[in-house]
Amino acid sequence: MQQQDTAGSGSPATADSNTPTPPYFSSGDLVFVIAALIVAILVVRLGYVTYQEGHATEMVKSNGENFAKWLTEQGTLRDSDKSFAPCAGAEATWASCREALVAQDGPMGQLKNEFDKANPVFAHACDRHQDNTHGAILLELGTPKPPDGASLQYAPLEDTVDLSKATPLRVSICGRGFSVINIAELTF
Repeated sequence: MQQQDTAGSGSPATADSNTPTPPYFSSGDLVFVIAALIVAILVVRLGYVTYQEGHATEMVKSNGENFAKWLTEQGTLRDSDKSFAPCAGAEATWASCREALVAQDGPMGQLKNEFDKANPVFAHACDRHQDNTHGAILLELGTPKPPDGASLQYAPLEDTVDLSKATPLRVSICGRGFSVINIAELTF
């Protein structure tokens, strides 16, 4: 009897011709590819939305910085004839000043809420329960803290506040996720 040497012959072992070969791309592979595509689409969508909100926040922040700069300049011009009368006159209140500022021909007439054009430009507070405050500029009145009065505490600027004399203010914005972003503290 002669034994065949199959180990060293160098010929590959042949499979039984009746055994089916698995497909190159199975249904499990298809499910994985579809799931990976869905995840990729969701990640791209999230990135796009985050970019849009970040861009809108930066635009609102720029508006707030420009407004703070204008308030600072007008604060120094308060006693001169170059001051903006609706905000520096004897009868000036925040309501009358705000209306004159955002009027078509007012110095801040170009301001708009960058998150939603229907939202107001100014708001009293950044409140997540009020969607229309998102992207608004917040103006807060500074009052001396007891007992020494060296530092200020801030509260929303009410419409009836008298602006005829120097007034400490803080300018903030209601940014992404309804977070308050402080811009400047100034005297107007």
